[in-house]
Amino acid sequence: MKKLFGVFALVSIISLAKAQGLQSFLPSGKYIGTAVNDNFFNNPSANGADYETIVKKDFNVLVAENAFKMGSILANKPADPLNLKLSDLNLSYVDKLISFTQSNNIRLRGHNFVWYAFPPSWLTTEAANWSEAQLYSFTKQYITLLAGHCKGKVAEWDVVNEAINDNSTPALRSADTWYAKATSPQAFIDSCFYYAHAADPSADLFYNDYSIETSYSNKQSSMLTVIQGMVDRGVPINGVGLQCHFESGVNTGDWVYTEVGKVMDKLGVMGLKCNVTELDLRICGSASSITEQADEYKHFVNILLTKSNCNSLLLWGFTDKSSWIPGFFSGCGEALIYDNNYQPKPAYTAMKEALQASNSVKITNANSIAAVVYPNPSTGNFMLSSSADILKISVFNVQGKEISVVENVKEGFGENFSQGIYLLKIVDVYGNERYEKIEKR
Repeated sequence: MKKLFGVFALVSIISLAKAQGLQSFLPSGKYIGTAVNDNFFNNPSANGADYETIVKKDFNVLVAENAFKMGSILANKPADPLNLKLSDLNLSYVDKLISFTQSNNIRLRGHNFVWYAFPPSWLTTEAANWSEAQLYSFTKQYITLLAGHCKGKVAEWDVVNEAINDNSTPALRSADTWYAKATSPQAFIDSCFYYAHAADPSADLFYNDYSIETSYSNKQSSMLTVIQGMVDRGVPINGVGLQCHFESGVNTGDWVYTEVGKVMDKLGVMGLKCNVTELDLRICGSASSITEQADEYKHFVNILLTKSNCNSLLLWGFTDKSSWIPGFFSGCGEALIYDNNYQPKPAYTAMKEALQASNSVKITNANSIAAVVYPNPSTGNFMLSSSADILKISVFNVQGKEISVVENVKEGFGENFSQGIYLLKIVDVYGNERYEKIEKR
């Protein structure tokens, strides 16, 4: 049985939505996420019960800080590194995150296949004695096994991480890497993308790096040259990840948001996505305040919402309790949107308000349409008393997020709706709008 209610005021949607997490306000195709820390896998009690609750409430995409890195998956030297088997890979943490994301309808990001830093302790010594052909063989086997195991479960991968030099020449790291035997670093990078694509053709493949967000960095110019070359050669790359580890109040401001937008546009011209993949905004001394930081986080949400080739904004953790920042930047901290006690900070509120503003629905001419929705018990559909002048019906959930659009209504709609309350925006051919609240039981 279904019941019909009167016009559903917008304020009711907003009041209901305030109890929801960040992900509740995202438009379709956009994602907000976080990295989950090592305790998530090996010591959940150290995080506390609130950690997982917040993850499921606020985020619809997750990435592991370390669990998907080679240093974790191949921590133990295989019996024969040049003849890898799936059993050589420690996939327990990988499988745990896959199970968690699938159970909670969360998108999963893989980070990463190849990174010059923090390889397994045995690899640097071992790889120094390999031929170039053996290096390629090992890398292909590793990527193929891991990507194949995760096929259809990981939506996107950082295939290669931080391969561009901090100095402009040469553009790509070589001598300081475990893959130094590759005579052409670029050819090696290209090959990694081909291996990943062959193992899982449906996954989006990214290059990921830091200090490539602004044109004031030599690394951005190098990155654009490297990526354009890959696109020109037909390498199966789908996007670039901007890490965005910034100091609040120092290397942030309107110029930064403009610069991030510009590089996203440049990559968009190449046909590539450009996501923010590791955002944190550390506070160092008195250079900034949590109020300023909140405004900065809001600007990054607006970038996500306004740039068509940016579909994901990931934070590198969400709570100051387990942030990497104090351990790497002396005198800095408070970089994330929840404090040490899992209480939301002004940054969290600013992000939510920016998302809510983007989903605001304006009611005009609310009483000008005569058609009224009523339930049809025999079909399970909702019907209109008159559909002749109805252009379309937009369906919103109680968080104010549009979940369906029905056009050319003839016999009814809503047969596949799950139980719950919905808001309908009915638009006639004259542009008039009417709102109806319905409940399906």
